[in-house]
Amino acid sequence: MAVPDPFGFLSTPMTGFALALALPVLGLLATGVAGWAAGTQWRRGAGSPWVRIRVSATIAVALLFAWSLHYWNLLGWRL
Repeated sequence: MAVPDPFGFLSTPMTGFALALALPVLGLLATGVAGWAAGTQWRRGAGSPWVRIRVSATIAVALLFAWSLHYWNLLGWRL
């Protein structure tokens, strides 16, 4: 099967790339929800202290990763 224009992907909008740029934004939103849930967990004293510390550390790592994505201009679309 022959491809009509092998370089056509260079002149058309790349839907897959746009979707790939949306995924970190969704991950940041999920990190916000996890932060809210962790705050609720700390206020209620639910779970053992080690579980609460582990959840908080995971959220901190996710926020550092989001900062790294922002630094390298990979967090969403910038005009």
